[in-house]
Amino acid sequence: MQPWIARRKNRYFGFDRRPRHDYVAGMNTVQEIEQAIEKLPDQDYARLAEWFERRLAEEAREAEEDREDIEAARVSRAEPGENIPLETLARELGH
Repeated sequence: MQPWIARRKNRYFGFDRRPRHDYVAGMNTVQEIEQAIEKLPDQDYARLAEWFERRLAEEAREAEEDREDIEAARVSRAEPGENIPLETLARELGH
């Protein structure tokens, strides 16, 4: 299986590594979060900044992988030959 297919499958079926939260308990606005961050001790602020940088880097890496996946899919679709229906592929893979 192509790596781009595995990544897409994991995201589609909810196996993405990043947790999804719609809110932060007790903080309902960006302004409240900003105010809480401003009150952090220097060491905690530095840890938060490092975490945020890692998170941004991971999101940038994932965006690049997505662009690569899209390009790989375009190249694959442009290849000559018969297209294989999804049902046939799933049956051959034992799904």
